[in-house]
Amino acid sequence: MAIKDIEDLLVNVKGYLKTNLNTYITSINAEKSGFDVDTITADDKHYWVAGEMVDLPNRDFVAVGIVENVEAEVNGNDIKYIVILDARVVFAFGEKGEDYYKALRYARALEETMLEYESDTDEVSDLQIINVIPMLIQADKRKLISCGITISIAIA
Repeated sequence: MAIKDIEDLLVNVKGYLKTNLNTYITSINAEKSGFDVDTITADDKHYWVAGEMVDLPNRDFVAVGIVENVEAEVNGNDIKYIVILDARVVFAFGEKGEDYYKALRYARALEETMLEYESDTDEVSDLQIINVIPMLIQADKRKLISCGITISIAIA
């Protein structure tokens, strides 16, 4: 899929995560001991662009969204967009005290997946990991852990 604009970027990142994230989760599980982090079912019920979510689903999921205004650099007829994205895994709060470590492992899997994204995708450049967010507990209808990364990425 050619990336022509910001919408295409969001759809492409979501698809890339859906295709590749579980490979990194499985790799981290093989490296670590004590417990395994669950893979995320690779379908549209478990992978979302944040703006598509009407309510938080009652299952673990991955969300991708724009977190800041998009910067545009114009050079004649060429426009380069610099997009700041969050990619997060959201999962249910557990009872075993492993949640912080699970969050760190999910964040690492997201980081490793997205670092490969730039080399696998011709239309993007200058990918930088800005933040790693290891854990955020949210109170809604259930207790959730939200962990992930914030990245800067350019499309031209």
